[in-house]
Amino acid sequence: MLGESRRATGNNIARERLFSERVAELMNRYANEQLTTAQAIAELIEMAKDIRAKLRSSIKRLLVRHGYPPDQQPAAIKLVIEQMEQLAPHYADGDR
Repeated sequence: MLGESRRATGNNIARERLFSERVAELMNRYANEQLTTAQAIAELIEMAKDIRAKLRSSIKRLLVRHGYPPDQQPAAIKLVIEQMEQLAPHYADGDR
């Protein structure tokens, strides 16, 4: 779990701690029967959506910052995001 946290946060200690705290708090609530299984899954899905939105915006910012490609920027951004979405399940499952 710690390795996945580091990979998801890009070794940013503040982000890693925040992510770890969110997951730990969710698991504690589930373990203490404050959440049903369905509620815990719903919250995990929301966390995944948050991470996806942040990842998408980070990719866009990096591409724009580096001017890639200068003549077809919107198409390149879309292509990179599509590739990331296809590769994400493999990284999430650890199937590298």
